[in-house]
Amino acid sequence: MALDTRPDSLVVLTRPFGQNEGLRQTLSQRGLSTLVLPAIQIAEPPALIGQPDPAHFDLVVFVSSHASRYFLKAWQASGRADHWPAHTLAATVGEGSAQPLYACARVPPEQIVHPSTGTAQDSEALLALLEEPLRQIKRALIVRGQDGREWLGEQLEMRGIQVQRHVAYIRAPYVWPDSSIEELKVRQSGKGLIWVLTSSHSVEAVHAQLLERDLQMYWKGAQFVVIHERIASRLQSLLKPSSDTDANQIRVCTPGDPSILQAVLSLASARNCQGLQSRHD
Repeated sequence: MALDTRPDSLVVLTRPFGQNEGLRQTLSQRGLSTLVLPAIQIAEPPALIGQPDPAHFDLVVFVSSHASRYFLKAWQASGRADHWPAHTLAATVGEGSAQPLYACARVPPEQIVHPSTGTAQDSEALLALLEEPLRQIKRALIVRGQDGREWLGEQLEMRGIQVQRHVAYIRAPYVWPDSSIEELKVRQSGKGLIWVLTSSHSVEAVHAQLLERDLQMYWKGAQFVVIHERIASRLQSLLKPSSDTDANQIRVCTPGDPSILQAVLSLASARNCQGLQSRHD
């Protein structure tokens, strides 16, 4: 059923290209206008970065779906990918990051470890799951972008585990073309903005681009959906200079399209109720 009272909201989806379509279609079916403005772009690293062999490690941790997807692609192209080594756990910080592993027939599902749906999807939750296996682990590989949070690697090192970091993909800000900016201006007219931001890098990239183009009006007074408290904290730190911003503008949900959908609908509904109240006052 379409959400017939939502023409005054425009939802901006900022995940990289190719990751927004399912959510965009669902939101449109619920009566919400959407606009895809990727915050970052993902690319393969230079060929000079060698491909580690998972057989050399007791644990391989993938920090995102990009990490697992690009690592598996390079591993399968290396000629050493007959099967995932039996002694190596494949761990991810969330269920979404594990999907490329489950889709790869060479990785046994029983060797994949990640926090379950409905629980925290982060490094802290993963470490709690690994406490028992870590007693047998001597070498670990963390697969990530060119930079990232060091907390998990440091925790493993504190337990005497030898940790290696591997860059499986390169993350860079995506520069919006002028046509996308014009579309934002036209479609936002008379509507409230709801930004969906799924990483701290995305928050910073969007904020920097809006500042550079003198488009702060599309940030101040907007509403935001984020998938972790750390992202919310980073966002709040950038919003603080705005006097017309409060914590109620940020909705934190778990990763995954169903949770993001519900968070967006909740913000849109609250905004609509406020609009109706204002018109009756």
